[in-house]
Amino acid sequence: MEVSTVESKLEKEVRFLKVYAVVATLMGAALALTAFTLQSGKQNFEEITAKRINMVDSTGKIRVILAGEFPKPRANFGGLIFNNEDG
Repeated sequence: MEVSTVESKLEKEVRFLKVYAVVATLMGAALALTAFTLQSGKQNFEEITAKRINMVDSTGKIRVILAGEFPKPRANFGGLIFNNEDG
């Protein structure tokens, strides 16, 4: 092979790698941006499976507990406990 042919082949390979790098970077950036976009505020589910659901107020204090079993100090009121101001 001639030197110019080898240089030409190397130039083509470098050009291909540059294009590949740009395309891969753009696709990665697009994936990252779409993965972390916010969903709409409301979500609807047909079925949720959980052992316990705690409902909290804006301060983070538990106000309602929905569960099949509660820890021993609490009485079982049909699987639903409402917490008053005292907790």
